[in-house]
Amino acid sequence: MEGGIVLLHGILRTPLSMVGFARFFKKRGFHVLNLGYPSRKHDLAVLVNGIQDPIQRFRETFSGKIHFVGYSMGGLLIRAYLNLYGIRGLGRVVLIGTPNGGSEVADYLQKYPVYKWFFGPAGQQLITDQRGVADLFAPINADIGIIAGNKSMPPFGFTMAGRENDGTVSVASTHLMWEKDHLTLPCSHEGLLTSPSVREQTLSFLKNGYFAKS
Repeated sequence: MEGGIVLLHGILRTPLSMVGFARFFKKRGFHVLNLGYPSRKHDLAVLVNGIQDPIQRFRETFSGKIHFVGYSMGGLLIRAYLNLYGIRGLGRVVLIGTPNGGSEVADYLQKYPVYKWFFGPAGQQLITDQRGVADLFAPINADIGIIAGNKSMPPFGFTMAGRENDGTVSVASTHLMWEKDHLTLPCSHEGLLTSPSVREQTLSFLKNGYFAKS
């Protein structure tokens, strides 16, 4: 076996959204934990605490490296988890459409009560002013690869006018200063979940430490 992979979905989603990734990696010899969490009910700190035990239990079920793949807000939980708790045998990390610098869409919507109700406490923390969650994040001692999309989609692409974006997150916001590699693909935020190229490129980074740029 190739080791293990923890998959974390985004806000408003469930593990069903990551089933395609789970099947893809299982077919390639990985142990896979497709982990769910109540994304609308709690803030990021509480959500991170809630994923600690299942990840640690999964770590004990196999030998080899343990890798992490997160979509959208799932990537933020991965960063916070590894910063706060760490893990034995850490491999590589891939963040897909993750608003590492916050989301301009969240900036635009945060003033509306329906957004606060629908997205919950964590949704309020996805804004570009990240001072409120700064204690959750720090550089991680692992290779981090980031995949962004640049196929802007309505209705919120206008909030990032003049900046490449996937309709929800700008390409610029996906970057981290300590990333090892970064790749932009012609996908919308939703499309990043279903694109075969995203899965193949994620595999490339987990195995080799870089994306297979043509």
